[in-house]
Amino acid sequence: MNKYSLTLVGYALAISSFLFQPAHAGILMLDNFNHQQVIVDYGNTFGATSNTLDNITGTDLHDVTRQFIAEASFGKISYQTKIDVKQDSGELAISNDPRSAVLASVLWNFQPIDLTSHGDTLLFDIKKLNLNVNIEFIVNGVSSSGIKNFTEVGDVEFSFSDFSQPEQFGNVSSLRLNFSGPGSWDGQFGALSILNRSPELVGSVPLPPSFILMASSLIGLVTITRSKRS
Repeated sequence: MNKYSLTLVGYALAISSFLFQPAHAGILMLDNFNHQQVIVDYGNTFGATSNTLDNITGTDLHDVTRQFIAEASFGKISYQTKIDVKQDSGELAISNDPRSAVLASVLWNFQPIDLTSHGDTLLFDIKKLNLNVNIEFIVNGVSSSGIKNFTEVGDVEFSFSDFSQPEQFGNVSSLRLNFSGPGSWDGQFGALSILNRSPELVGSVPLPPSFILMASSLIGLVTITRSKRS
């Protein structure tokens, strides 16, 4: 077999391995945090400050609105809590001044979707923390992941089965992400997506036809080349 044939074989094998590898990556993007939005609460009045953004981009969901809710510590001195997504940053940033213990939330509302057809786990990227942070997800306003404390960066997973009402994932129209922590904590967070950990779901997500056609063509060409040399 000459170099040309070997190259074709290599391409065919590489594409085939890609096509049939287990689906363990985020397969449904909920929010990549590339759509700009910012809110600041100064803690000089009781209650939280919020704003809502309609039709956000960077998501595989439909008709998505995203609401930021921030509540700084209350006091005579103006405290500050800020929730910020800069355009195309891929990052959700939460910051507090040294006197504020933040309560911050992100609330998404969208067209109802069966998330169990896409995976079984929420995948969330913690990029940077200066102190520990508590994180809780709530589905449809009723099903809670429970409050989990994190001290290190990296991808964290919330299995659907660990929620208080896991059946809610069959028809989801809202998702809330709650943060809390000690005074002056800051954090930066990356994409939120759905992860597939169930073997029975592997391969259930269709790949682009172009990849399948390319693999089939290369494998066929290798077969023809080998036949001619036989």
